[in-house]
Amino acid sequence: AHGRRSRSDFDRMEDVGRPKAQAARDAILAYNPEISVEPLVQKLTPRLAPELVGQVDIVVDAADSLAVTYILSDACQAAGKPLVSAAVLGLGGYVGTFCGTAPSYRAVFPDMPTTVGSCAANGVLGSVVATMGALQAHMVLQLVLGLEPSPSGRLVSVDLRRFGFGGFSFLGTPEPDGPAIPFVEADAIRGDDCVVELRDAAEAPEPVHAGARRILPAEIGTAELPRDRRVVLACAAGIRAERGWRDLAVVAAG
Repeated sequence: AHGRRSRSDFDRMEDVGRPKAQAARDAILAYNPEISVEPLVQKLTPRLAPELVGQVDIVVDAADSLAVTYILSDACQAAGKPLVSAAVLGLGGYVGTFCGTAPSYRAVFPDMPTTVGSCAANGVLGSVVATMGALQAHMVLQLVLGLEPSPSGRLVSVDLRRFGFGGFSFLGTPEPDGPAIPFVEADAIRGDDCVVELRDAAEAPEPVHAGARRILPAEIGTAELPRDRRVVLACAAGIRAERGWRDLAVVAAG
């Protein structure tokens, strides 16, 4: 389980500092000790995602990272597995079932947002997270039980400030044209890559790679970068890297 959720959403005080997967395992077994739960305490990387997705029937995304959501969507789309994904911020959020027989997350959200809020900056109520988690669980149960109408290709939005529910069907939404922007983990950086660190020295005193060039996002469109080798853009959550990739694509097309 990977959660776009704060530490206090389901953890007790004795869980503070423990890996989320282990805390979730213990909480689930407390409800039903007859089932088997295997926690994996490791980062979900582009290299690892296809292997993990291949071992399950349904993937539930509760990640703290948009990059992980896109990585999971790519792996689920390739494997034909449904992805039940949720996002929560403040007093609202959404839940949707992507991939499998439905379009991918990239089809609905082809571009990352230009900015993204955080639980630390914007806050999130535990009751909102519980609501979204319950909706995720319900979508999973409908898939497992084959109940109609299927949640596949459906997004449900929730605004608990105004107690409003919305949503739409995205069945039939075409997949984005062209190759998807690939995500690369740090240990997959090659010696001949041109690595660009998009974070300033205050945010990242040590760049992601020893040979990285530090170029701020506002300068990436005018930077002179090699065209004969791979360029790897690094930031904290993937949003600035995705925006930088698109700026470079515009420059190359021009």
